[in-house]
Amino acid sequence: MSNIIKNRKDINGIFILNILLKVVFSILLTFVSFSIYSKYIDICNTQQNLKNWEHSKDYAVFYPVKIGYDQKDLENNLPIYTSSVDGELYPILNKMGSILINTRNYEETALLLNRDYKGIESITVNNNYLKEFPVYDIHNNPVQVSEDTNNWILLVPEKYRDREKDILSFFEKDRASSIDYEKEFLHKEIPYNIKNQHIEIVWLKNDQKIFSFNPEVFKAEHNIIMDPIIQVVTEKNSLITDRSSILGGGCTDPLKIKLINRDTSLTYKILEPELKRLKLDDNLKHLITVNQFILQELYDIQKQINEFLLIGLGLILGLLILIIQNTIVFFNKNQRKFIVHRLFGIGFFRTYKEYSLLFFITWIFQLFICCIVNRAIDVKLILFGGVIMLIELAVSVISLIIIEQRNKVEILKGGI
Repeated sequence: MSNIIKNRKDINGIFILNILLKVVFSILLTFVSFSIYSKYIDICNTQQNLKNWEHSKDYAVFYPVKIGYDQKDLENNLPIYTSSVDGELYPILNKMGSILINTRNYEETALLLNRDYKGIESITVNNNYLKEFPVYDIHNNPVQVSEDTNNWILLVPEKYRDREKDILSFFEKDRASSIDYEKEFLHKEIPYNIKNQHIEIVWLKNDQKIFSFNPEVFKAEHNIIMDPIIQVVTEKNSLITDRSSILGGGCTDPLKIKLINRDTSLTYKILEPELKRLKLDDNLKHLITVNQFILQELYDIQKQINEFLLIGLGLILGLLILIIQNTIVFFNKNQRKFIVHRLFGIGFFRTYKEYSLLFFITWIFQLFICCIVNRAIDVKLILFGGVIMLIELAVSVISLIIIEQRNKVEILKGGI
């Protein structure tokens, strides 16, 4: 390699090209390493959370949700699927003990996308959820809501009592928007009791942990939401849009179907006549347990990690070749000067100060590019970049020392 470079006229061109390639490889390796770390943390959190989901064995989700014969309805913006699932199927599943808990506003991606949202975040649950996971009022009694309740029920932690007017005002507007959506998009007649609905607040004890039943919600906190405002759906107080339930997201879907004897096949067999009657049998073909879904997600994440590891290995090998090639090119540009400096006892980093300066300027630029691509300054991403920088520095130093030792005798003999 050294002899080839000596015979090249455009050593500077080779050096610049090499640096550019090295920058690209380093940035890619930084992101791949960061992705592997993030996926590994996802696996650890999901495995830990799975231990807290023992009760999930009693529940299942419809997944995947297929388009079936509804392609024309979708193209014509006809909400037949939504009306059938949330309007007619939901009451059947509700009577079976199925849980509705919509926490999608608290998913990490949603919180990031809506970080500038000025409204009031909340979750929506049905009475079956309150039976399975009780929440307690200020008198320490479990909150119970009848399915015959017409009022719109808000369960609000007592610490928000000073914001009662703001809360009522916000949810009055929210209910009005839901009614408009029901009329204009779903083309449904609004019942009298919904048009004249009263919003009722039940004050809750503070510091209550609400299990989200959603693996995408606060993974590091084991999918727990602390003190959310809770909207309670009953069959009498709700619109179709309030029961948004089977969305095709699997475990993140709001509705968790109560299994009969923890048997998905038996449960589906019992539901099948209703699915056919509602013409949903082409959409909802598979019922899988929540545990199954999470285990499949773990498997998929592990596959992604393996793919990233292979890509990372290729990038590491390519980067090592580029680093070594870079040091060879740099050394051969001024090899006599470097050897003489070293023979006169000048320190390593002082001898190669131009290389050191270029190295650190390049890495400052690389970390800057990483932050721009990431659209945020992430400490962990910078740390991964720092580790790769130290590895590159170590390889560069070792390469220069080896090249220096190999060329010292030749230069002393005047063999350039």
